[in-house]
Amino acid sequence: MGTDDYSTFVDVRRRARPRAVTVVRGVAAGTLAVVVVLAALGRLGVHSTSTSASAPGWFSELTYASVARSGLDVPFSLSVHRDGG
Repeated sequence: MGTDDYSTFVDVRRRARPRAVTVVRGVAAGTLAVVVVLAALGRLGVHSTSTSASAPGWFSELTYASVARSGLDVPFSLSVHRDGG
């Protein structure tokens, strides 16, 4: 007696998986891989930008979030300096 004689799956046929299912799973896996790589490289999250302006006797600098996601703290800093105090 072979091992197939004791199997309950002998008369069960395997169904072919539709091509659309394979394509959707591949696209989903690829999208997940891209998100993981972007997160590992630090491309997701908060990115800040600084800008400055000056006038005779005055200097100002502003740091703010140029890219942010909801729920995350963002940097915001404004500094104004005047010559002589």
